[in-house]
This record gives sequence, structure tokens and C-alpha cells, in this order.
Amino acid sequence: MDCEVYVVPNYTHYVVEDAGEHEEHEENSVLIETLTRYERFLMTRIVVAVCCFGVLGNVLNLVALTRRSLVSRMGKMEKSATAGLVGLALSDFLFCIINFPNAFVDPDAIQWLSLSFDAFYRVYGTSVSNIFVVSSTWLTVVMAISRYIAICYPIHARMIVDMKFAAGSMVAVFIGAIMLNLPRFWHYKLKCWQLSPDQQSMYPYSKPIWYDLQVGDLGRTSAGWRAYIIVYFILAVLIPLLTLAFCNVYLVRALHQSARMHSQMRRRDQDSGDTTRVVTLTLTVIVVANILLVAPCEIFTFIDQIVKRDIVDIKTHTIYNFVVSILNVLQVISFSFNFVLYILINAHFRRTIKELFSCRKSPNSHNSHASYDSVTQQTTVLPLTCMSNGKNNEA
Repeated sequence: MDCEVYVVPNYTHYVVEDAGEHEEHEENSVLIETLTRYERFLMTRIVVAVCCFGVLGNVLNLVALTRRSLVSRMGKMEKSATAGLVGLALSDFLFCIINFPNAFVDPDAIQWLSLSFDAFYRVYGTSVSNIFVVSSTWLTVVMAISRYIAICYPIHARMIVDMKFAAGSMVAVFIGAIMLNLPRFWHYKLKCWQLSPDQQSMYPYSKPIWYDLQVGDLGRTSAGWRAYIIVYFILAVLIPLLTLAFCNVYLVRALHQSARMHSQMRRRDQDSGDTTRVVTLTLTVIVVANILLVAPCEIFTFIDQIVKRDIVDIKTHTIYNFVVSILNVLQVISFSFNFVLYILINAHFRRTIKELFSCRKSPNSHNSHASYDSVTQQTTVLPLTCMSNGKNNEA
């Protein structure tokens, strides 16, 4: 990185302030200080604590979902669904890992004496984190669409939904997430400064070289950035939300009708309806969590960048950052608590986790698999509806 000779600027600053302005300034200073303190606590403590839980939970998800006892007796569509959940757990895990440095990286730092990790994280950390936000969202969309096809078009699903489909969709999602977030890597940049020989003689105790955080080629006020965030909002927020909402509403109705038909035609398969209800509940909770926990942060950021091109008032800027920190906490919770969701909803997942910690196979596991295979042979709807969590094959 080439360094530019630093030119010391000359400032002439005048302050004229009456008594009323002075009192207002003091009140604003107290508010700004309080909100800044709470914002730092949320971003450096709460977010990191939730990410710690998320790392542990997603590791358990990865281990449980890849156990041979879980996937050995599955059909190709069930294995495809489980592979999708493995990809989701991996994406959530990486999202939690990339947010760990918030515990020690100063979010207000703009100068560094060397090209340290802190400097690069301030420039590129948010961009990398956004990659996994997009990948997790679209992996959920792919699973919802797959289940929609499996229920509404079961014959076509048998030809489409398999391990090749799962692997291809995961690769496409991760590549697409990287491509969609590439412009963010030009949002900020590091600029190297150095003192001239004369300046070094004048300031012998100053470091001759340092680095500044500056606005990049795609800064917030540039036309290119404005166009980019519109495209990003459509592809990463709007389309996924509409797709998940559509699939959720349609699948709830379709699965309700399917369960009623099964109760009339095959009353002996009571577990089939139970599994269907678990799958429907899981998808509903995932969609609601995405709408309530992930989308608000993205929508708020988009509106702010469209309506207000730049925030120059320090009070408004502080309030905005505080609101964003709250929404970031909600977003991190969404990517960290899928493990809790599976534990609460899926009895088969609970048994698998219990086997992990007890280091022994459940005595009923063989019978459970045999029962599942029997149901798979008797109906074409039940296995196709197990796309949401790939773990509910406990009929």
C-alpha cells in the first residue's frame, strides 16, 4: 500500500453560543453519552454472548444432522432436506464466528499505526457478516420452495429433490451471497499516511506512518451505492420475505387438507399426521423468526440509506446507531437459536441429542427407523413434507 505525505491542516474555529443553546447542548450530551454506552454494551457484550450460544448450538446441529444413525435409513428427499439444514447450520455458525471480534474491536476507531486485524475488521467485517445473513436467508427459502414442490407436485419432486439438488442449491446460494455482497468491500478503505522528513524532525515522537479509515469508491453518498442497496434490498430482503410468506400460507393449507385425507383413508397411520403438524409448525416458526428478527434490521437500514443520504446531526446519528444495535441483537438471536427451536418442536432431534450425550444408541431407534420406512412405503406425502427440518422422520 502506497503512503501519501500528510499535510497538516489549518483550522480557524469560532463558537458563538447563548445560554439556551448551552443548556440544550448539555441535555443532548447526556442523552448521547447514555445511548452510546448502551449501544456499546449491546454490541460488545450481548451480541457476543448470543454468538457464543449460537456457535455451540450450531455445532450440535451439525453433529446431530450428520450422524449416520439419522441419515442411513432416509430416502433421497429426506437426505436432501437434511443436507439443506446442515448448510443452514454451517452458515449460521460462520455468522456467529465472524461477530466474535465485536468483543474487542473498537467500533469507533478510525486510525491505526499498522495494518492490524482491527483495521481490516473495521473495513471488511460487516461485508463478510452480510454474506452469511444472505446465505442463511436464501437457504431457508430453498428449503421452503423444495417442500412446496414436494407437497404440491410429489411426482416431479421425486425427480428433482435429491442430494444433487441439495448440493447444487447450497453451492449456488453461497456463491450468490458472495457476489451480492461484493460491492460492500468497496464501501470503506484504508489510506496510508506518512510524515515528510521535515515533519518527522518537528514531531520526533510521532509515528512516521499510520492508516486512516476512509470512505471507499462506493461511499454512502455515491450514486453507485444508492443503486446497489436498492438491488440488494430486492434480492436479499423483499423476494425472500414474499417467498417465505407465500410458501408458509400455502403449505399450512395444503398440509391441513393432506392430514385430513390421511385420517380418512389411513387411520392406522396416526404418526403421519403428527409428523406433518411438526413440519408445518417448524416452517411457521422459521418464517415468523425471519420476519420478526432478521427483516427489521435490513428494512430499517434500507429506509435510512434511501431517505437520509447522510446523517450529520450527532444526536440523530447516536439514536440511529442505538436502534440499529437493538435490531442487530434480534438478528443475531435468529441465527443462534435454531437449536432451541429444534429441541422444542422435534422429538426425534431431542432423542438424537440425548444419544450424543449419553454415548449410546436409543433402544427404540431401530424400531423408529423401521416404522419410518413403513410409512414411507405407504404414503407419498409424509416424506415429502419433511423438508423443513429434515429431522422429523419419527413416524
